[in-house]
Amino acid sequence: LNHARGIGSLYRLSMGGGETATVVCDPEIGRRILMNDTHATKSAWAYGFADDACGGDNFFSANGFRWKHVRKSVSPAFSTGRVQRFKDTCDILVKEWMENTLDRPPKKEGDEEDTVVFDVMYEIQRLSIRIICKVGFEYDASEEEIDAIVRSFDHILASQKKMINPMRVL
Repeated sequence: LNHARGIGSLYRLSMGGGETATVVCDPEIGRRILMNDTHATKSAWAYGFADDACGGDNFFSANGFRWKHVRKSVSPAFSTGRVQRFKDTCDILVKEWMENTLDRPPKKEGDEEDTVVFDVMYEIQRLSIRIICKVGFEYDASEEEIDAIVRSFDHILASQKKMINPMRVL
């Protein structure tokens, strides 16, 4: 109450550990906040990255009517049955990857190739692309297509690094 008298009817209170709480002491401001459709409003701080990455309003950062429309449009894709099919497909593809990458037959003792060595990031990118193609588009991507997508991601990441620091040598 002393803070409200000294600071005003709306202020932020530090809770420790980097956490804060917004305190509202004016009933009219409280009413306006509570009457706002909070389910259709997203924090610009939390979702603003998507605007920057996508060049404007998008699925992640939409608010109000646009958000309701997008949510209604995509919610059937996340029904219990579909999510279970997605999970089953992911399980199958991960098991295949493990068999092909981790469970290679042992080489003869003394061979330099008796251990499995691979680039984790590259393999996870390839696995993720395979899963997205299969689950999201019911498409079995070829090895060449997956490699092309991975190279495209590498190019995009290099471009973003260059934008962050144009003087950086890539």
